[in-house]
Amino acid sequence: MMSVMPPFSNEFRLDAARLFAQHAEDITLRLQRRYIGVDPDRITDAVVEAILACPSREPEPVRFLYRFARQRLRIFLRGDRRRREREVKAVQHAVTEGRLAVPSPVQRVSMAEDAARIRSLIVKTAEEEQILELWLNGITDPEEVASHMANFDAESSTERARTLLARLRKRFQREREREQQRQSQTDSEEQPG
Repeated sequence: MMSVMPPFSNEFRLDAARLFAQHAEDITLRLQRRYIGVDPDRITDAVVEAILACPSREPEPVRFLYRFARQRLRIFLRGDRRRREREVKAVQHAVTEGRLAVPSPVQRVSMAEDAARIRSLIVKTAEEEQILELWLNGITDPEEVASHMANFDAESSTERARTLLARLRKRFQREREREQQRQSQTDSEEQPG
């Protein structure tokens, strides 16, 4: 969040203009000699910040300006270095780590086959098929599920929806556990031992 600087008084502006005219070029050249190859804009920014920070009654303005500008420039350079390190790190450790962000056509077919297989294992009736579709579309509140079900009677519809949702969740959980067990058995068989 950027802070808003208060408006400068005319006296402050005149002092800053005088300091800039008298010392900015000298301080800039000294910093350029000391920090060879540094972006000239960074040096200029540091000098301007030093001029704006210089007290109006400073007994040694050149010394103050040089020290302050050098300190600000070091802060700028440190920030630039850290930013470059973060960028290099981000490139080296890509988010996808070799995986495609979008599944390939083969992966999509495999995922669809797995979904159809799991659906056939957990759904036993047409009612459960309707409730599963609602669940997959984000509708999980029993009252809302009941309102979408035409063949439920009004009195026990919410309770019936709650029961069927719980049944589907339990079947799904069991099937997921079985799949994890099959996967761990496959992994242990593949490892040389």
